[in-house]
Amino acid sequence: MNIRIMTEDDIDDVCRIENESFAVPWSRESIEKAYEQPDNIYIIAEEEDEVIGFAGFWTSFDTADLCSIAVKEKYRKRHTGYELLSEGIRLCRQNGIERIMLEVRASNEPAIKLYHKMDFKEIGKRRGYYKEPVEDALIMEKKFTDER
Repeated sequence: MNIRIMTEDDIDDVCRIENESFAVPWSRESIEKAYEQPDNIYIIAEEEDEVIGFAGFWTSFDTADLCSIAVKEKYRKRHTGYELLSEGIRLCRQNGIERIMLEVRASNEPAIKLYHKMDFKEIGKRRGYYKEPVEDALIMEKKFTDER
């Protein structure tokens, strides 16, 4: 598996993974606009020239938001999400980010387990944040200042 910076040529693959992974996926236009923002970090995982996952971090000053991370279903449970998140964290730190925030469905136990493994802490809850089905989101944060 190879993790690399996303290119414009990867957008179709990212859209397919987004659509297969989420009940309410981002539109192609939204993905393109987010990708085009120069401070955002978008990375992909590939295996044998096939895009198998992606992660997008929106950055603003010293904070990044993990907006989306997804892996093709047949490549899940192979540490692809871990590798994407690890590389995203490394790139955020390299770019002066001091903390990463995210929301995750309260029922998404595999993702929550991964975030805890990567030292994210639960700091709050957004009631009814997700639609289709309606569900609460846990707000999680990873501070790099805690690691010094």
